[in-house]
Amino acid sequence: MVIVTGANARFFRSLQQLLLSLQRWNYCNCVVYDLGLTQPQRRDLLRRFEWIQLRALPPSPEHVADVAKYGWKPTVLAQMIELHKEPVLWLDSACVVIGTLQPVTDHLAKNGIWVPLAGRGSVRERSHPATVSALSMEVEIQEGRFRAGGVCAFDPCRQEVLELVKEWRALAWRPEILAPLGSNLRNHRYDQTLLTCLVARSKLDASDDEIDISSARPISYLRTRNKLSNLVPLTLDPLIRLYFWLRRSADVALWQSRS
Repeated sequence: MVIVTGANARFFRSLQQLLLSLQRWNYCNCVVYDLGLTQPQRRDLLRRFEWIQLRALPPSPEHVADVAKYGWKPTVLAQMIELHKEPVLWLDSACVVIGTLQPVTDHLAKNGIWVPLAGRGSVRERSHPATVSALSMEVEIQEGRFRAGGVCAFDPCRQEVLELVKEWRALAWRPEILAPLGSNLRNHRYDQTLLTCLVARSKLDASDDEIDISSARPISYLRTRNKLSNLVPLTLDPLIRLYFWLRRSADVALWQSRS
């Protein structure tokens, strides 16, 4: 399984944290997409993590390069599954691996796709009406929960999975669907809205797993949203890991108390 991630200059320190966690668990088959790193940051990554492959964003429409619109994610994933005929796991740069990824591998072997649930809000609540309309999104999908765009895996050997990811890219390349006028992170989830709709329509078993966003039973081997300032020294990584563990534990306990 190839692990894929990406970052710009702002998320450089978060990316380092992810790569350190992959190294601890011996997951060194990793491709990193440069979404706007500085030259010193690129040099530092290749010096500290010589096992990664650093790649540039593939040729794509101009709007895809806008990091805030997330069209780059389906773009790089589609490229990955076209180039590598093996399962691909995307992890946002603010993720951290804290256990074996065997459950992901097992689910992929059986179903070809793994896209866990994320958050409690409905798709309708956090998707721009123009995108919902353009997709002719069914009511049951609008009322359902989001699938996680920041943690997802695909096996390109399954034709239906390959076509799903390519369709995700095709939709993201249409700016009026990916990021309609007036959309922002308060009212829209960009690539995540598109992926959620496509997964629901596919009828594939993307799993009932939940990531640690408003969840009383999140998966135990991944943490998400571990964002760090670039000012945080790498030497503080053990303390940072403890901080995020405590924060996650408190959040899970809160949601368990509400269940």
